Amino acid sequence: MMVWRTWALSIALIARVLAVGQDAGPERLIYPEKLHEDLEVLRSFIHEVHPAPYRFRSSEALDAVFDSVRRAVKVPLSPAAFLDSVMPVFHAVGDPRLRPSLGGGVNGGEVMPLIPIRVKILEGNIYVEEELKGFRSLPIGSRITAINGIGADAILDRLGRVIVSEVAGMTFRHRRIEHEFATLYARHIDGSGDYLVRYVAMDGTVGEQRIKGMTSGEIALSRKPAGKAVAPWSGVPDPEAGAFWLTIQTFERDSLQRAKQKPESYLARLLKELRRSKTRTLVIDVRGAGGRELGMAELVFGVIAREPFRIIQDMSVRSTVPPARYDLARPQPEFYAMVREQFVEDPGHGAHLRPDDVRLRPVPPANKAFDGAVYVVCDGLTLDAGAAFVMLVKRERRGRIIGEELGTNAHSFTGGREMVVTMPNAGLRVHVPLLRYVPDGSPTVPADSGELPHHVVHQQASGIARGRDTVREGVMQLLLELR
Repeated sequence: MMVWRTWALSIALIARVLAVGQDAGPERLIYPEKLHEDLEVLRSFIHEVHPAPYRFRSSEALDAVFDSVRRAVKVPLSPAAFLDSVMPVFHAVGDPRLRPSLGGGVNGGEVMPLIPIRVKILEGNIYVEEELKGFRSLPIGSRITAINGIGADAILDRLGRVIVSEVAGMTFRHRRIEHEFATLYARHIDGSGDYLVRYVAMDGTVGEQRIKGMTSGEIALSRKPAGKAVAPWSGVPDPEAGAFWLTIQTFERDSLQRAKQKPESYLARLLKELRRSKTRTLVIDVRGAGGRELGMAELVFGVIAREPFRIIQDMSVRSTVPPARYDLARPQPEFYAMVREQFVEDPGHGAHLRPDDVRLRPVPPANKAFDGAVYVVCDGLTLDAGAAFVMLVKRERRGRIIGEELGTNAHSFTGGREMVVTMPNAGLRVHVPLLRYVPDGSPTVPADSGELPHHVVHQQASGIARGRDTVREGVMQLLLELR
């Protein structure tokens, strides 16, 4: 009997070893040789497809990062562990649109216990903005000093290193951490589901509170509806200040269509209302607004333009032909057909949009465009099309910019179509952008910076507990004083 039991255990052990590298779910282990193959696939797609892989490092320096990662992968890893191991490559490219994800629909927030709070990061401090489970065990507006013994500074430092950014400043990283705090914390610091939060309340009281983790589904079920949803584009007049506050939450046309908003019709009605009310000051709030369609930025800027303008001075791609491992990607026949027809090859530098392309021609202002004073409010999550709009306003000297450094690079950025590649062994999916845009005008900031506002303004901690937008209050107070 003992012999048979030993034999059975041996067979089970052999079967487990043989299962390494086989498809056994998200926690399966994959041999280093297979992971090296995936790494070379990633290397080829970045060199062959990504439109701007050498903005911050040379080709040789980027290859050195790949080689370093390859040497470090010495033992079998799970897909999640492999994803962590290759992150230095994505940081080296410095493009947040080049993004990896676990394949097979794996979403940690669906099964992983998350800390059920929303936070705001101001001046390097973490504040409680909302408790997502519907209770108020933590005072709103209190400053978090530690979670499970890890200090707030260490938390921000560790999560900040996870965020891939194309700007050197921390504002974009901090806004991304705010937006995804619970998931990032569980994924990269502590997913135990039991959190001891130490804090300092607004009145100076020091306290601590133990909070149990919840999955994203449990959080959604526990929260009460916040009332009627606000449309993505909305506006409200302020007769006292003689201004109109226009809020643009997104530059994605699809998002507007889902909300049953037609951007052209909305802007036409807006201009009519501004003329009717004889409004002389327009404030456009684009905090957190982004989108991949630059035509939306062009559409909005046309409403305030005083003379013809253009949104980009160049558009380029890396290659006019599919890559060597095209079989691992979702086909993009329309993209390559468009490139062959509309782009001109530049040996060694990819291909650039034809000089006579309509997208490089000046665009006239909208009919009866607004001619009054313009202020634009932005933050670190004003991205891509939203950022392009802000750049236009500043570079065309059409308004004053208030807020934070943009999260999109001021010199060039990628976007538009993307190629989704699936690694053959680990199953990681990598989204590779296909187009590079160079905004019109001349940036005055370093190569690793976003466009800077005329006036740097942040939300104040005192406004969190009161539920007040202190940035908006400050802008409106300024307009009252200037009137």
